[in-house]
Amino acid sequence: MPTRAVVLTTPSTHARLDAFLAGWRRWTGDAPIEVVEGIEVPRAPWQGAFLAHVGALLAAGPRELAVFEDGAVLAAGFDLDVRPPRAWDLAYLGHELRAPLAEAVEGSPWVVPTEVARTHGYVVRNAEAVGRQLSRRGGEHVDYALSRLPLRRFALVPATVGQAAGVLDPSTGRELAEDAFWHDSPWLPAAADDDESALDS
Repeated sequence: MPTRAVVLTTPSTHARLDAFLAGWRRWTGDAPIEVVEGIEVPRAPWQGAFLAHVGALLAAGPRELAVFEDGAVLAAGFDLDVRPPRAWDLAYLGHELRAPLAEAVEGSPWVVPTEVARTHGYVVRNAEAVGRQLSRRGGEHVDYALSRLPLRRFALVPATVGQAAGVLDPSTGRELAEDAFWHDSPWLPAAADDDESALDS
């Protein structure tokens, strides 16, 4: 299990935070999680989210960290103690796959994605190093900035972290009508070559 877990929130989304923490307690019991209060950028809320992710990663130092957004919802039976099948830097527990896979790992619930949206639940091996790389991509949406870093990335299938009903869907400009996990991605289970790029420690 990661040595530390955080959930990112803002003053205007504390109601979502309460719902997330209720689900967290239900599926993890007394597993500790730290609430990280981010800043709000009214005209560009995605910038506030980007800064919150970077800040949490840098503050964690060179250790494993699980990061959740307060709009996340945990699937029944959620388990944080999961590991990709080989050396990794970033493991998505929640995601929407937006492009063909690099690889579907045979005999494993993990795939190697190429482009991922919705970074509402993930684990990194070296939080500080990922945070440094992410900080250099200021001006991008955190979903795509994180997806394009030279990391060994895996995504858990099916995803065990979704986005809760009522969260704004940036792709449509509307709130989600129900909890969404994107299990029906058209890119599952395509297969191609693995991207073996590694994270500098």
